[in-house]
Amino acid sequence: MRERWTTGAVILAVALLGGSMAAAAAEHTKAAAGSAGATAATEYEATLSAANGSGVNGTAHLTLRGRSLHVVVDASGLTPGRQHMAHLHGKTGENVSCDLKDTNGDGMVDEKEAEAQAGKEVLFLRPFPSASKDGKIHIDHTYTIDPAKVGPIEDRVVELHGMERGGKWIDTLPVACGKPAKR
Repeated sequence: MRERWTTGAVILAVALLGGSMAAAAAEHTKAAAGSAGATAATEYEATLSAANGSGVNGTAHLTLRGRSLHVVVDASGLTPGRQHMAHLHGKTGENVSCDLKDTNGDGMVDEKEAEAQAGKEVLFLRPFPSASKDGKIHIDHTYTIDPAKVGPIEDRVVELHGMERGGKWIDTLPVACGKPAKR
């Protein structure tokens, strides 16, 4: 009788242990499936080059995950103490460029001329930064976006604005532009 009881206890222990292992395996499978269903991040990088002879340069890093767009911009050569607008520009259904042209021959590419190549603002990168005393800005912000309105990030450009021209501050004048590419 004692032998049957010991054998029964061993069978019960194996059954319980097996059940626990099966439950753990099921939980692991469920967790893996949940993480596989999570939205993957797509990363982009843009080199910001000077526009309008501004001397501004920098980089923009963008990470898109579903409706979340994390943007980090570092730029230098900007007017110290001045606020510089920053935007993502584009045109619906078009791939735009930073090949900004002075079409009216006045010696600068104004906002209207820039929009011909880069498109209108599709995302305002607020809060707009003010340049430090050494002419640098840093943006590090996450935006909730509507991907249908913003469009494909690789078909857009990042633009910085704001420059003195002829003794007058023009906050809409493009000073740098960069086209994001997938990393």
